[in-house]
Amino acid sequence: MGERLLYSSFGVIAIAFMARATVAWRSGEPVISSLMPQSLHGFMGPVGLGLLYALARMGRKARDARMDGEKFSHHRIKHGRAADLIVVLVFIHAFLGFLYLFMVLE
Repeated sequence: MGERLLYSSFGVIAIAFMARATVAWRSGEPVISSLMPQSLHGFMGPVGLGLLYALARMGRKARDARMDGEKFSHHRIKHGRAADLIVVLVFIHAFLGFLYLFMVLE
């Protein structure tokens, strides 16, 4: 499940970058400079993708250790704690996106 979440998050972020590039292109602005994050919400998207990738790697390590018959409780605990942190960051990111929506709609 973590792999699907990672790939879908990458897809959402790629769509966001393509949308920003399209808006800049249609407005006659430089496309490259429009791809730089202009808000905390925009900055946290790629950072969150990096954290999600690290979490997926932890999950793979726990799964591989379990499949090999090794002790995996340490990996499982680390993965669970990291997942808890990322869930909190996702809620903050969603709230910032909600606030950013008001800036865009003005």
